[in-house]
Amino acid sequence: MRVLDLLILSSAAALFGAVLTSVLSTDTFGWLIPDAPYPYGPRDFYVEAVLAGLAGVIALALAERSVRLRQSSPWRILATFAAALITLYLAPPSPQAFGNTWAPGEATRELFLGQWRIVLPIALAVTALRSGVHRVMR
Repeated sequence: MRVLDLLILSSAAALFGAVLTSVLSTDTFGWLIPDAPYPYGPRDFYVEAVLAGLAGVIALALAERSVRLRQSSPWRILATFAAALITLYLAPPSPQAFGNTWAPGEATRELFLGQWRIVLPIALAVTALRSGVHRVMR
């Protein structure tokens, strides 16, 4: 089950990073791997997506250690949504791919909170997909 969680969350991180890059570069939704001024290729992008997914899986595993969470479907859904938000927050690319002049907190405001139209649908899709997969697997 954790491997499926990792796959779902890593895919969400890659989706967010590519759509964010496309929106910021072309003002349209699409799939665009950042072309940073330093050696940063597609492989690095996908490795960072897997690492962000791994952080989400760890957060989810820690949250699911609670007895209340294991017995309550609403709490599991909330924990999944929180893990998806953590994953998307940590998702690639690095803010430096969009310039080196970020003030403290500005990257969070502009690249995560300011992109709520991308973040919320992906987080909700992750939550629904994980709930559906876990229901089928049981």
